[in-house]
Amino acid sequence: MNHQKLNSSFTRFIIVGVINNAIDFGLLNLLHLAFQLNLYWAINISFSASTINSYFLNRHWTYQYKSNQKDHLKKISQFFFVSIVGLLMNNGIIYFVTNQTNLNYNYGKIIATVLVVLWNYSINKSWTFKSPRQSI
Repeated sequence: MNHQKLNSSFTRFIIVGVINNAIDFGLLNLLHLAFQLNLYWAINISFSASTINSYFLNRHWTYQYKSNQKDHLKKISQFFFVSIVGLLMNNGIIYFVTNQTNLNYNYGKIIATVLVVLWNYSINKSWTFKSPRQSI
C-alpha cells in the first residue's frame, strides 16, 4: 500500500473524527446536563448520531469508496457492526472509569474515544472499506 495514501486517508479520518467528536461530546453533554437525560441514554444517542455522520463522511471523503447498491448495504452493515462493538467498548470504559475511579464521565469518554478511534480506523480500513486490491 502507498504510504502517502495511508497518511492522506488517516489525516482525513482524523478530521472526520474531530467533527464526530464535537457531535458526540456536544450532544452527550447537552442531553445529559441540559435535559437531564440518563447518562447511558445520552451516550447511546450521541454516539449513534456521530456514527451516522461518520459513515457518510468516511465513505465519501476519507476512503472515497465507490459501490453499487448491493455493495452499499453490505458496507453499511459492516460499518455499523464495527460501530456497535465500538459503542460497547465506549460504554464499558465510561462505566469502569466513572464507577471504579469516581472520575467525571467526560474523562472516561476521552479514554474511550482514543481506544474506539483506533479500533474503528483499523477495522474499517482493513475490512469495511478495503479496496479490492488491498489485502488484510
